[in-house]
Amino acid sequence: MPREHLKKAGIAIALLIVICVAIFWLVRRISLTSRPPKWVLEQPAARVDRETLEVFVKPVGEWLSLEKDGKFPNPKTGKYTLRRAIECPSCRNLIPPPDYPSDPSKMDIEERRKIEGNYKCPRCGAYVFSGAR
Repeated sequence: MPREHLKKAGIAIALLIVICVAIFWLVRRISLTSRPPKWVLEQPAARVDRETLEVFVKPVGEWLSLEKDGKFPNPKTGKYTLRRAIECPSCRNLIPPPDYPSDPSKMDIEERRKIEGNYKCPRCGAYVFSGAR
């Protein structure tokens, strides 16, 4: 009889260890996926100054550490006038996106279309979002 109790206790302990390892692995996996991989943070990313249209390129990780409310500081002036760059479909230059009053993904589609439909490239004057008009 005592051997059977030891056998059951051993199986219960082994099962408990397997469950603990599985939980540890899942928690670690989830916490690792919440951050971008190192290679992503090392990729170059462009930002455009809203006032001067000057383009600055730094690694993604560096931009993330400098970001404040979706804006980035100009290394020359220190003012938060840099935005993520978009490409003008006509002249292919990097330009800043239009100013939205709030997060574009949370805006009403009609309000967003109105803003994008009137946005012209600050370099060539062409409509950037021609499909929005």
